[in-house]
Amino acid sequence: MHIIHVNGRTIHRNAINGTDFPIIACVTADEPRAMPTGNVYGHTVDMHVGGELVGRFVYDNDNPLPCGARVWCELYDSVEVKVTNDGPNRNQRRPTKS
Repeated sequence: MHIIHVNGRTIHRNAINGTDFPIIACVTADEPRAMPTGNVYGHTVDMHVGGELVGRFVYDNDNPLPCGARVWCELYDSVEVKVTNDGPNRNQRRPTKS
């Protein structure tokens, strides 16, 4: 199993100090929530299924997206978005007070 982890502290540090340390970790573990067996850090992480590139995590401190994001995930196949009922969804209208 591989877990992608984005290190927010390093993003902040890079932005303040003008550095470009890699911030995306690909953590390998035997099962979810298990102790990692290895970490590899990079500026991009490519995701493959059956040898085909299906997505990529990108960190670009020098060329953020128009919204200001410095880290994003590009997916080259269909995407399914799920919302849990555990908390409010930012995109849903919140009830107004009467």
